[in-house]
Amino acid sequence: MKLQQTRECPAAAPETTDEMPFSSDTPGDTGSTLLSFFRERLRCACADLIGGILYYSGIIQLVVWIRRKVLKRGRLLIIVYHRVTRPCRGVADISISPQNFIEHLGYLLRRYRILSIDECLNYVHTRTYPERDSVLITLDDGYEDNYTNAFPELQKWGLPAAIFLTGDHIGKEQMLKEEQIREMAGHNITFGAHTMTHPLLSALDTVDIRREVWNAKTTIEKIINKPVRSFAYPFGSEGHFDRRAVAAVAHSGFNCAFTTIKDDVTVEHSLFELPRKVIADFSMPAFSAKIEGVFDVMYTLRRALHRAHTTVRR
Repeated sequence: MKLQQTRECPAAAPETTDEMPFSSDTPGDTGSTLLSFFRERLRCACADLIGGILYYSGIIQLVVWIRRKVLKRGRLLIIVYHRVTRPCRGVADISISPQNFIEHLGYLLRRYRILSIDECLNYVHTRTYPERDSVLITLDDGYEDNYTNAFPELQKWGLPAAIFLTGDHIGKEQMLKEEQIREMAGHNITFGAHTMTHPLLSALDTVDIRREVWNAKTTIEKIINKPVRSFAYPFGSEGHFDRRAVAAVAHSGFNCAFTTIKDDVTVEHSLFELPRKVIADFSMPAFSAKIEGVFDVMYTLRRALHRAHTTVRR
C-alpha cells in the first residue's frame, strides 16, 4: 500500500491537544474556522522553530543524558495520534502529515523500544520500569487514514500499535471499515474501545455512560472476533471523565483505560487512568522536544511566571 493524503477533511469532534509552551490555555480548539486553522499551523511552526533550536544545539540530548543519570532506569511513555493525513481546515489540531509521522517513527526507532500494549501493561501491573526508554504508540477515533497512511509504515518496521475505535463511526465516510480493521488486527495492531458516539462522559448520566462503554466493547468484539480489553476516554483530560466512567470501564471487562493527561507512566498510576502525550503535526526536532519533556518544562515555567505576574499585579 502507498501513502495517501486525504484532500477533503470532514469536521471532527474536538479532542484535547496537549499544551505547548506558547499555546493558548483553551483545550480542544477544533480548527473549524479558517482563523483557527492558521492559528494551529502557527503553533506547529513555532514548535518546529523552537524544537529545531533545542535539538540541533544539543540541549535535548543533554536533557536525555542527565535524566538517565539521575533516574538510573528507562522511561515508560504512551503517545497518541489521531489522523495521519495532510492537516487541513477542520481537523488541523488532530492531524499529522504522513511524512512527519514517518520521521516520528524514525526517531522512536533510534531512541526507544516500541512496546505492544500488553508489554506496556505488564510494567504497570508489576510496578516496574523498563531498562531502556520505552513507548507505546496509540491512535484514537479510527480514521481510515490510519489504515492507508499509518499502517503501512508500522508494518514495514514490524511495529505494534493500539487503535481505539468509536463504535458508531465504523464504516462511515473516511472512517475505518470492518475489513480494514480485521486485516490490521491480524498484523500487530490491537483494537480498543473509544465509546460508541464519542461523548463527554462526565456530562452523561450513569446509565448512558455504561451503555456507551459496553456497546462499544461488544461492537468491536463482533468485528475482530477477539476480546477487547483496552479503553480510551473521549477527550481524556481531567474533567472529561469521572469516577463513574472509570467504574463503568472496570466493570465492563476492560483491564486498562487511557487518558490524555500528559505525563510519563509511573508505578503510581492506575491501570484505568494511564497518561498519554498528544502528538501534533511536529517536525522531528519538535517531536523530540515534546516526548523528551522539554516542552512540558517550558510550559510549566510559562504558567508559573504567568501566575507570579498576576499575583504581583494584584
